[in-house]
Amino acid sequence: SITSIEIPNTVRTIGMYAFAMCANLTSANLPTGLTTINSCLFLNCSKLTSINIPEKVKTIGSTAFALCGLTSIDLPASLVQIGLGAFGFCDKLTSVTCRALVPPAAEGAFEGVEAANIPLYVHAFYVNDYKEAAEWEKFTNVQAIPETQDIETTPSSLNGDPERASKLLRNGVL
Repeated sequence: SITSIEIPNTVRTIGMYAFAMCANLTSANLPTGLTTINSCLFLNCSKLTSINIPEKVKTIGSTAFALCGLTSIDLPASLVQIGLGAFGFCDKLTSVTCRALVPPAAEGAFEGVEAANIPLYVHAFYVNDYKEAAEWEKFTNVQAIPETQDIETTPSSLNGDPERASKLLRNGVL
């Protein structure tokens, strides 16, 4: 009967299957300090339409959101790896945003998703990298994240300003 979840920021780890098959769950707010979303965390939460993925998350486990009703996904700049089927069969997806500069390892992450019909938004400088990366190449409509379209800063022009480069990298805007 749970419809929404708000997990306090003091929580650092959430076990596998913790919210799997919560049939009425529509939204979840994960703690800001979370670095890993464990496997099967929200497996088969078919009414889960929105999720905040914290900015520090580096890994999303296998089938973490499989069979969910997510309509859009916004992946943080810190993301390095997405497990097999993590977003598998999320057939209601209308857009995916990935703020990571390097395409995260994601082999099979979008299994059963018609990625060719879904826009993928990435940083303007890295559109071609995503078009060529394993799993990400399934998204044929790769576009620049709107707030990065007019940025004139190039990675090489930041060599003299490491503090600014670090800030931009943390925000996924380089």
